[in-house]
Amino acid sequence: MHANINLEKNEWRVSPDETVQVLNAKERKLQEYYLGKDEDRTNWRSIIFALAVIGSVLIGVLITVLALGPLDDAAAWFHIPLTLEDAIYQKKSVEMFQTGNALFIGDSVSFYDENGDISVYDPTTGVIKSLVPSSVLRLLNINNYHPSWDQKFVLLQYDEAYLENGWAKGHKYSIFVTSENYHFPLRIFSSVSTPPLLQHVEWAGKSSSLLLVYENNLYYKEYPLEDVLMQLNYDGSEYVLNGVPDWLYQESLGISDVTWPSENGKFLVYAKTDISEVGEEEYVLLGSNPREYSKASKIRYPKTGTNVPSLQLLVINLNEKEVVSEIFSLNVTESDPYLRSVIWSGDNSVTIAWTSRAQNVTSLLTCSAPTFECEDVYIARTRIEKQWLSTPKFVPSSKSNQEILFVNEVSDQKGTVSNQILHVRNPLHRAKPLKHEGISVADVIGWDEEQHSVYLTGSPDMYPYEQQIYKISDANDLEHSYLICLTCQNTSINLAQTCSYYRGSMSRSYRYIIIECLGPTVPYTSVYSIEDMKVVKDLNKESDIRRELVNGLEWREKRYTFDLADGSLGYIQLFLPLKWSEYLHGRLQFPMIIEVQESPEEFQVESKWRRGFDMYQALGLQVLYARMVGRERRNLKGSVLLASQDIIRMVRALLIEEKFIDKDRISIWGKGFGGYVATAVMGSPQTEIKCAVGVTPITDWLSSDAVTSERYLGSIEEAYKSYITGDLSMISHSIPDESFLLIHGSFGNPVQLQQSMKLAKALTRAETKFEQKIYPDADYHLNNVEKQIYISIQDFFSKCNTKNRS
Repeated sequence: MHANINLEKNEWRVSPDETVQVLNAKERKLQEYYLGKDEDRTNWRSIIFALAVIGSVLIGVLITVLALGPLDDAAAWFHIPLTLEDAIYQKKSVEMFQTGNALFIGDSVSFYDENGDISVYDPTTGVIKSLVPSSVLRLLNINNYHPSWDQKFVLLQYDEAYLENGWAKGHKYSIFVTSENYHFPLRIFSSVSTPPLLQHVEWAGKSSSLLLVYENNLYYKEYPLEDVLMQLNYDGSEYVLNGVPDWLYQESLGISDVTWPSENGKFLVYAKTDISEVGEEEYVLLGSNPREYSKASKIRYPKTGTNVPSLQLLVINLNEKEVVSEIFSLNVTESDPYLRSVIWSGDNSVTIAWTSRAQNVTSLLTCSAPTFECEDVYIARTRIEKQWLSTPKFVPSSKSNQEILFVNEVSDQKGTVSNQILHVRNPLHRAKPLKHEGISVADVIGWDEEQHSVYLTGSPDMYPYEQQIYKISDANDLEHSYLICLTCQNTSINLAQTCSYYRGSMSRSYRYIIIECLGPTVPYTSVYSIEDMKVVKDLNKESDIRRELVNGLEWREKRYTFDLADGSLGYIQLFLPLKWSEYLHGRLQFPMIIEVQESPEEFQVESKWRRGFDMYQALGLQVLYARMVGRERRNLKGSVLLASQDIIRMVRALLIEEKFIDKDRISIWGKGFGGYVATAVMGSPQTEIKCAVGVTPITDWLSSDAVTSERYLGSIEEAYKSYITGDLSMISHSIPDESFLLIHGSFGNPVQLQQSMKLAKALTRAETKFEQKIYPDADYHLNNVEKQIYISIQDFFSKCNTKNRS
């Protein structure tokens, strides 16, 4: 609660009192007794009495608070705030140790145990075996690991660093021999003592052979304990990349690995990318040595409407060390199709998905050994004009190359997307939807063809912010198939009542499932038996990290849905200050910060556990923190330009709904696409928002990369007007003075620094007073300066809000 009283000089005063008071002798003595003589009028008795009364009141309040206990709402006024350092540390600790670390090796599960070792758990026998001791992990400071299928070796990844091209990262690798309890570094040349930075390393399927990429060429190491290393190609260069993605595929299409070995390790499908015709974007690396000159580096950065990388998909027989075939895209008639996914089914068949450059057609084809000639499996096309398709998700049959399960997007006329599973059967391309009414599918995590069961993750239509794990039984019989929720609270599974967002993965035999609870409670991972859905092993539910956080500060939220201008729904998730009480807090007014999601495809109001800048504001600083999602997720080209209008509409509706929001202290910020929206909101004359921060914002869609711009707006030929009206420099004159902070890293990958500099130039020309911060050598993700970024945002909002209330 804030009370501001500003009295200017001579603004309010009492006129002098000139009354003459006459006292008799008795009255004068009484006055001198209580007030003292004229020369010493200090009222000590009254002061002591008043202090005694105040002290009694404070003691009474303290006794009452202690009697109420720390869980009572009154304790909110005396809470220990969550610091920014603690919020960031807790978030990273949970991400590192509580999520994403358990994986199946057949039916066994590898994970970090309570001692910090990499261990493997056999759910059939209940035996836990240590693979790599924590002392080795600490010595190397590893950031990832990959056990071999036979568990004799563990590939350890460490020492991440940028490669000479300046944008891609490489790592050093060591192989740990589990039976001998020692490790040795991977080298390309035995004569060089220092291990090199390798671009990629993985096991060749279930074998103990290794695939490596160094200086854009592929290498094959058949036996990990021998020095023999076979080079598979020799044409790798600055412009030709074998087995590693270029910038566009890695950053914009999200494909970090472009090598796919068969399960038996006999064949390898890999991508060869030619970027020689792609335009260059320059940037400067300042470095840390003041005596060295700055280095100018280049990224092959395809902007909207320009050449994109040319990609070949090749198949190598690793036994013969020779190329078997080249796989071409089919039914994507336009030039420059994008490779989206490659999945092996068994040892001799591979299914591949290509998408057109316009991202409105997806073609799936299956290629089989020995010649790897391909045939169509399924073609997905948008049914609505100006719609785009998301990354295709599918599971090929393990028994037949004629069948797949495909997650198909279904949209209404407003572009609202829900996903259904299609069972596709060749050669007639018959596709029948599986029965899962009321559920929008996120992914298929398993297809047990022996038991005719399909396992999936999905969100109920009524609760799109939740994600549960489901099983479709008798999937082959559409009339009698039925849907079972494996994680919902009304089932027999004894799961935490505060968990409603799950992720899962299946064992190879479909006897066990790893279930990760991602929130709202503190995340944890457990292994369940599919037969009776009972826990066979809690991997980290009782970890020290989780126990500390579960017993720590609790957060509360409110959710809202509002009608948008086109009749669709907008969603709001509002985090409330610590120990929120409608009776106590609802009568006060609090500042509010709005965060806009980083990507239009992100649904950031999911019911996941939160800790970071959001919880620092809500729990530490008693600030309302909101996440909002509008039409930008609708898969319609051009809808991203309406996101700012949706934010403004939802803020107005929220102010009508809730009176505890201080309308003079509403701020907004975002990164990437979120920075674009935050800036656009600030430039609108209808906005209720007073302050904005744009972090690495997209300013000009024409200067953005081809995949991003053409997906969300369309080609320049069909959407030129949208490109012009969506340019933030066009509204620079509408942004109020001292209301905007612009942040960027000098190494702005994937949103280039030129984007922010163009906006800064436009703001300067418009004579708009704004603040700008550039962090040297920081990339788009700003990981090394995360804390400093948040401090800058917090300081700016505090200053801006103070100005607005003065």
